[in-house]
Amino acid sequence: MHRASAESRRPWGNFDPATTCLRQALSLSERLGYQQSRSEALLRLAITQRDAGRYEQALDLAQRSLALALSHAYTAQTMASQYGYRLHQGRAHATLARTYLRIGRYSQTAAHATRALTIYRETGHRLGQARAQDLLGQALQNGRGGSNARPHWQTAVELYEEIGAPEATRLRERLAALAD
Repeated sequence: MHRASAESRRPWGNFDPATTCLRQALSLSERLGYQQSRSEALLRLAITQRDAGRYEQALDLAQRSLALALSHAYTAQTMASQYGYRLHQGRAHATLARTYLRIGRYSQTAAHATRALTIYRETGHRLGQARAQDLLGQALQNGRGGSNARPHWQTAVELYEEIGAPEATRLRERLAALAD
């Protein structure tokens, strides 16, 4: 309930009520001992803080979420649980990459996007792969110039097109702007 309420508020810029709801979800998952829910609440809090411009808090929360997912992935009893934790690790790395990108720390952006890409390839998560390639391209464009970004963006466009994601159009436009 708390998480759903927070998710409905965040896109509208209502970050403080969303943060409150997510902190309640985190507290409840901690009291009940649900580690996967706790890790998920930490990651959603990180995304909310990032979107609110609270980057240091976002980085701390995403790193805590990743550490929790890493520590519990190896003790998961079922393949489905292991897969879920692995995907969560990819999402945590992608969240860290997006946050580092926003604060101009491009080498950390690239490092976390690369880790996310590796996980998404292992799990076959095509949308995650495309988004990680896009993040890598953005890190390289900002850190080293546009020509280094092109191969990552081209791969991302191909992946987006394969799965029919609307992000393909936006990224094709970015690639065209590089050619100009």
